[in-house]
Amino acid sequence: MPTFRNDVKLGTKVPLIQTDDLADKCVTAEKLAEGSVDAVKIADGSITSDKIAAGSVTAEKIAAGSITAEKIVDGTITANKLVKGMFDGIEDKLKDGSITTEKLKDNAVTGSKIANGSIGTGHILDKCVTAEKLAEGSVDAVKIADGSITSSKIAAGSVTVEKLDGAVATEELSNAEIDAMFA
Repeated sequence: MPTFRNDVKLGTKVPLIQTDDLADKCVTAEKLAEGSVDAVKIADGSITSDKIAAGSVTAEKIAAGSITAEKIVDGTITANKLVKGMFDGIEDKLKDGSITTEKLKDNAVTGSKIANGSIGTGHILDKCVTAEKLAEGSVDAVKIADGSITSSKIAAGSVTVEKLDGAVATEELSNAEIDAMFA
């Protein structure tokens, strides 16, 4: 037995159309009133990625915490996508020993990042300090080890009378050398 409803426009009762009265697939998009399909009418899991129009999912539609590391494609977050200053204070959160040599990019540590006085003799490899690395006048008498200047290190004509400063007495010279000086 059909069910009826009052139709205000017609002023009479009209039969209600039941689900069983409809042929399969006869309700088309044109027959649906605007806004008639709400969240309650949409079956769970029925909206798939191919049903979502490009650009339809905006930041406002993404629930907080729903994008996890597994959802991010490797290599897609680049430096220009990071907020400036977002890592300020991170040094307080790093575990001791967590930054290793392998984690540093080549040439990442510059001179301005090395504290004054932090490089000691033990940090310098043997035979790494060359003449080019020595500042002019940096090797003074205190830096020259006793007995390290031998005659082969003294250039010819470098020892003058002024450099001797009375260090050579006549008894240290042979008669022939004295005669040659006064000749």
